[in-house]
Amino acid sequence: MRDVLKRIRSLGSLAALAAGLALTAAPAPPALAGSSSSARSAFDEGNRLYKEERYSEALAAYRSVLASGFGSPELYLNLGDAAYKSGEPGWAIYYFTLAQQGAPRDPDIKTNLSLVRREALGEEPSIRRSSLLDAAASLRDLIPMAGAARAAAVLFWIASGALAASWVGRLRPRAQPLRWVALACAVAALVLVSVKWAEASLAYDAVTVEQTAAHAEPSEEATVEFRLPPGSPVNLGRETPEWREVIVSSSLRGWVSSSCVASFDRPR
Repeated sequence: MRDVLKRIRSLGSLAALAAGLALTAAPAPPALAGSSSSARSAFDEGNRLYKEERYSEALAAYRSVLASGFGSPELYLNLGDAAYKSGEPGWAIYYFTLAQQGAPRDPDIKTNLSLVRREALGEEPSIRRSSLLDAAASLRDLIPMAGAARAAAVLFWIASGALAASWVGRLRPRAQPLRWVALACAVAALVLVSVKWAEASLAYDAVTVEQTAAHAEPSEEATVEFRLPPGSPVNLGRETPEWREVIVSSSLRGWVSSSCVASFDRPR
């Protein structure tokens, strides 16, 4: 029994070390570019134009804020509203999806995204998820991921240090509770990291922002394999200066003009 406990503690320490590395090695968000005052002025101008029902001009004003390097759920929500009112449902879905990524529990964003998806696609797209991921995502939404990750990483390193000290004969009587803390934190961290990786692998990379034809090769003369309505969720493959490979499923892929698809990694 003692040997089994030793193995468990060893696994807990190794898991804590791996989880700590995964959490602390996460890249920091890029610094925002541009002038905050000019961005605020453009944002306010967009709000004024939207109230005056000058939706295309409001959309341009909001996009100038985004082009300056600023982004927030509020900005993406306004971009989505302006794009929808301007008759661009593909862009509306794109911006509402970005807004939902930043504020997953916001009811207005969820309602707007669902509405536009139904109008553009006829129904909600089939997102590849599971009940386990849904439950984990709900738990994640209740806890700020960044703060929880940092706190967990600190606990992991403290617990791992205590375990290491106990193995060389120091603090052995006092380290016993920390061994179980390390194991519990390691399991929790691995769950969080696994959910994060799983969500990244299951999420779509981009959406089509207008109706487009997918070709067999990156050329207008190539055979059209299928057509996609605006707002269609896709994953991205290979890239050329003017074309982008889109992947709908393991058996359905094709090339579309780069201007017809917008990636969530590079908001525009």
